[in-house]
Parts: sequence; C-alpha cells; structure tokens
Amino acid sequence: MHFGPDRPIWAFAGDDYHGRARPRDGKRFNRSRNVLLLPTHSKDAVREALTEGQFYVQHNGDHHAPFIHSIDVTDEAISVDAPDAVGIEWIADGEVVATGETVLNDQLVDRTYVRAEVHGDGRAVSCTQPFYPI
Repeated sequence: MHFGPDRPIWAFAGDDYHGRARPRDGKRFNRSRNVLLLPTHSKDAVREALTEGQFYVQHNGDHHAPFIHSIDVTDEAISVDAPDAVGIEWIADGEVVATGETVLNDQLVDRTYVRAEVHGDGRAVSCTQPFYPI
C-alpha cells in the first residue's frame, strides 16, 4: 500500500481524555484541535478543507499553541508565517531537515514528504499537513 500525494494521510488532533479534572490545574481536556483554513464559512468550505488537507493540528501543552497565519508554497520553497512561534522545524521522512520559517525545495531532494512543526512555549505545538515534493 503506497501513501503519498495521490493518497495522503492527514493528521487529526483530538483529546484522548478518560479521567477527571486534576485539582491542581483544573481541566485537562480541550487541549488539542484541528484548525481549518477556510475562504468562507460554509459546509462546502469545511468539506473541501478536510478532504484537501487545508488545515493543521494544534496541541496546547502547558501554553497555547501558536497559530499559523499563512502557508506559502512556491517552486523554490515552503514558508510558514507564525509570529508567536518560538521555533519551527521542518520534518522530512522523520528527520529534521531545516529550521526557521522556510524550507528550500533543494533541501527536499529524494524526500517523500515534509511538514512543519511550529513550537510554542511549554511543549505547545502546531503541525502542518504533509507537503509532497515534486
């Protein structure tokens, strides 16, 4: 079975909560979410975002995960605009291949996918869906 641009696997976030609130820090749910990038607020836009991978996932950790304001894909690079990030790592085939807001396509030769992990304080993170280099 081959997964890739013709059959992508999207990341989804969800709380796996089975316990009661912890007295010390209150609730331990509502920490993970899917953030859909929608041109309009409609059922059709939501469906398209979910089927086309036009969303990213967040986990708050001990602080709020940074929001991704935009993602720009060109023939030369992929860039993420996340002003509140404390760091950005680009993961390709399970390895960090770049850091910072941009990864160059030259860094993705012979890679099957790349995605960005946008880190915030306290183990908070936002992760993009995979991009498949051509």
